[in-house]
Amino acid sequence: VDYGHEWLGAEQDADGVTSRVRDTATGAESVVRSRWLVAADGAASPVRRALGIALVGPDRLQSFVMIHLEADFRALVGERPGVLYWTTAPDATGTFVAHDLGRTWVYMHPFDPDQEAAADYTPERCATIVRRALGSATAPFAIRTIRTWTMTAQVAERYRDGRIFLVGDAAHRFPPTGGLGLNTGVQDGHNLAWKLAAVEAGWAPATLLDTYEAERQPIAQRNADVSLQNAMRLMEVYQALASID
Repeated sequence: VDYGHEWLGAEQDADGVTSRVRDTATGAESVVRSRWLVAADGAASPVRRALGIALVGPDRLQSFVMIHLEADFRALVGERPGVLYWTTAPDATGTFVAHDLGRTWVYMHPFDPDQEAAADYTPERCATIVRRALGSATAPFAIRTIRTWTMTAQVAERYRDGRIFLVGDAAHRFPPTGGLGLNTGVQDGHNLAWKLAAVEAGWAPATLLDTYEAERQPIAQRNADVSLQNAMRLMEVYQALASID
């Protein structure tokens, strides 16, 4: 595993793939030759974009500002430890994600990119947002990063381009409701790995690899649809709570 490296592009021929890679610390570029290229490079997949593979489905369901916090909120959650905490007050609607109750949290705040810019969310403004959601003016925390994220429900129009395969979030982007993105990605990897191994070992023909997309793409579409339904149902809960006097 080479950390701190960036994939720049690739060319294919009948026998393999030649990738250009850059060391982000030094800027030095190198060439990597491989029989296959597995693009497990995330929702914004540079490999998918370089191949011109389109995503099918809604590209913006809702956007959020993700405020990454270093904090110990155990005293606030008390005897109700969990992973997700929804805040539903009209002026403090959002979600706390507890990566570690005593150390690492993320607060997801609704964000409308048509009406505001990411730069509008300064550390000072984000601190005010978090305090309002916490309902505490004294709970200590430190803001580590501030980023935006857009929830989508999309599946790649194809999973393969010659010797290059899309896996995980590179092939599909789901709403997080239901936790199906990670599970689907792991299943992609399992499906493709044994087939590549079988072809390389010579006990299966190369045509076996054609079954990867045929088997995995319909499942991704189903899971994208279920995740979207879950997200819509969750929004109904917010609406119902907001209507309570």
